[in-house]
Amino acid sequence: MNLPFILIMVAVVAGAMLIGPPVLRWVRSVVSTAGIRNDKARKLADAALYSATYTTLFTVAFALLGMPYGLGNIIFVFLLMTVLDYFMPSRP
Repeated sequence: MNLPFILIMVAVVAGAMLIGPPVLRWVRSVVSTAGIRNDKARKLADAALYSATYTTLFTVAFALLGMPYGLGNIIFVFLLMTVLDYFMPSRP
């Protein structure tokens, strides 16, 4: 990897993190997890929604820039973000 590639990658991730909260609010308004009675299952569903939203944003951003972002990377990022969001302390 060279420096311009790393800088573009950081800019893509930062852009996705800025665009992410409104998109995530919209996704949560369309897909509600309120009907899930089990707390662990609801937390896992929320984490999966969070991960799917940001992974999709990253994938679209990398695709628009023509940067390589294969299926293995997509699955890894989705699983990593799901696990991190599931085990993070509850947000207010």
